[in-house]
Amino acid sequence: MYLTDFKTRLVAIARNLISFLLACCISLLQISSAAAQTAPNIQKQALENGPVGAINESDLKQLKDPLFNLVIKDGTATNLESVIQRLKPTEQEVFVVDEHIVDRSIKVNAQPAGRRAVLTFKGNTAGNTLDQNVFLSVNFNSETFPSSSAIEAMAWNETAGEFNYYKLNRSGTEATPSWKFRGTSKDADLLSTSARRNTCMECHISGGPVMKELILPWNNWHSFSDFVQYLQPPVAGEAAPKETWPVAIAPKSPLKNLAGAETLENAIILPAIERFNDRRIKAIVGSSPATISDAKRLLKPLFVTTEFNLISSNTLSNSHPFARSSASSPAQAVDIPTSFFANTGLLGQGLGLFENLDFSFATVEGNAYQELVRRSETRLNDKTPGDANFAWLTPEASFIDNNFTQKLIDQQILPTRFVAAVLSVDLENPVLSKNRARLWEASNILPSQFKTGTGHDLISQTIRNLDALKPASSSPEGQFLAALRSPDSVAFLRTKLSAYSQLEKKRFGSAQVRPQETARLYRKLLERRQAVLASADLGRLDETGGRLLLPVGNATKLPDKVDEVVAPRPTLSRNDKGDTVKQLQQLLNKLGFLSGTPDGDFGAGTEQAVIAAQQKLGLKADGIVGPATWAAIEKAAAKPPATPPAKPPAKPLVNFPTLRQNDRGNDVVRLQMLLRDRNFLLTPADGDFGALTRAAVIRAQRQAGLDPDGVVGPATWAALQR
Repeated sequence: MYLTDFKTRLVAIARNLISFLLACCISLLQISSAAAQTAPNIQKQALENGPVGAINESDLKQLKDPLFNLVIKDGTATNLESVIQRLKPTEQEVFVVDEHIVDRSIKVNAQPAGRRAVLTFKGNTAGNTLDQNVFLSVNFNSETFPSSSAIEAMAWNETAGEFNYYKLNRSGTEATPSWKFRGTSKDADLLSTSARRNTCMECHISGGPVMKELILPWNNWHSFSDFVQYLQPPVAGEAAPKETWPVAIAPKSPLKNLAGAETLENAIILPAIERFNDRRIKAIVGSSPATISDAKRLLKPLFVTTEFNLISSNTLSNSHPFARSSASSPAQAVDIPTSFFANTGLLGQGLGLFENLDFSFATVEGNAYQELVRRSETRLNDKTPGDANFAWLTPEASFIDNNFTQKLIDQQILPTRFVAAVLSVDLENPVLSKNRARLWEASNILPSQFKTGTGHDLISQTIRNLDALKPASSSPEGQFLAALRSPDSVAFLRTKLSAYSQLEKKRFGSAQVRPQETARLYRKLLERRQAVLASADLGRLDETGGRLLLPVGNATKLPDKVDEVVAPRPTLSRNDKGDTVKQLQQLLNKLGFLSGTPDGDFGAGTEQAVIAAQQKLGLKADGIVGPATWAAIEKAAAKPPATPPAKPPAKPLVNFPTLRQNDRGNDVVRLQMLLRDRNFLLTPADGDFGALTRAAVIRAQRQAGLDPDGVVGPATWAALQR
């Protein structure tokens, strides 16, 4: 009996134990299931097409950007449509970029033509502010904006002051797309070339946003400069033009929010870079920069081209391989961008040398430009001759580098004297300067640390190091030392810049030397493009493999120097007298602008004749006979005689009220007409000073060497009326 009772109890105990263990297992499974449901659907993939692994807790704690909080953390948004639904933006804009953008063809080799879109957002969702901090990049085609496709993304982590990089795609044997964390922008500027390979930092060299063409006319972007009609949804109630791509009229197409590159530049990219640079500087110098402990890192963007931007003339080249044009040469003269000659960003805004940045005379006649393209065998996409959509596409000093240095000046970390001394070295090469890079790379020139404030010793340390080298005066080190030792290195640079500008003006003013000089400069343009493509880091910014972004050619077909400039005739103006005035009057007589016997007296009649000639010849009508006026009058006098033109009265410059964005009225109409006449503005003159007008004003100001603030004051009015 006792044995039977014992067995019964033992069985009961065993059953209870099994029940308890089962309950524990079920509970653990429930906990595990709940954890799995809340864990982010994200993995880690540092290298493109590299191994995909689990993301660790340390990385997860750093992902505090809006994209992670609203989209990735939930783990269910795995296509573009669901991502946007999670973000719930109040505003959404789509920007389109592609090296083929001028080609309207719906299909290429029987396949739908493709393009790339950048999406940005504004709003406030679940406590996450969306504003210049989430960027999505997706590919679409002429037929559809895919609902499920690879998405590349970057998002700003305000807490850490860094950008986080992500990618949504299928990897390996994945049945559905998943998010991959690709890394952060932290210390991106310190990475070696090999460490960048196959990471997001291969293109985002400094770690921030990249928009290669920041300023109009934007060769490869949809913009007001080159309106891409085939991407435009039709106006309500109207039939779509024949060339409209189906994707533009598809239901729920993101292209209904299509915006131009001018908006991406001014409202999104530039502010995002400014914020990024603020945090970069703070991370390097700390909150109280009494002593800069990592001087070489801080000074690198001043000496070395870490990134580049692109800018071009306003004139269409008519030689783009994908553009549909029957013209054989540019219809207008090609204006060489001022930033091709000098670093307008730092020289103008940083050092206040706007008035010395006058290269407005630097233009190339359309036929002459086309001949340079032909002679040098310039090609794009293997087409010869082949050129960018807009002529003279040139690398220029990047906004991210210039803005970084500008902030150091504004925060009184770098003295303007030091910046001016650096820029005075190899002044004619504002980008990709080997000489300035040599100064930075040397181990015995720049100090490893320096003091700021009243005890600032960056200049004194650098002078001491250069003195020890005893450099030749013509060497980069000698030029740097001379500028630093000058009583005022800004004035030293101003003198050097003015001499450079005057030399170029003389060369362009000489009928004999001008063709040689434009050929030499075009050779420099080709060499500059090739240097970008050959750079281990900068070359990665061309994602087309050197075929579609930058036209390349044989620079050796063009001269690398010019003949000595013939001493120009003296500049003449009212009340001058002498034989040179008599020679001028003889030329004006021959051209029909002046009558009577030349007397060598530059009086009112001669002045009016000069003004009339200048107006006729497309020059600044100021009555002063300088190199450009001499050259134009001599060239015109060498032609067969024509019917004498009437002598119109001098057209005075007119000043209008200061204008800025959001102004309206007749004065804005006048401004827009002037901008349109000079091809800075392509939209109608509607009297509304909006974002497009402001962007056009900034372009005009940059071209004239003025402060590009978008405000139209007396100097801007005068520049536009010349």
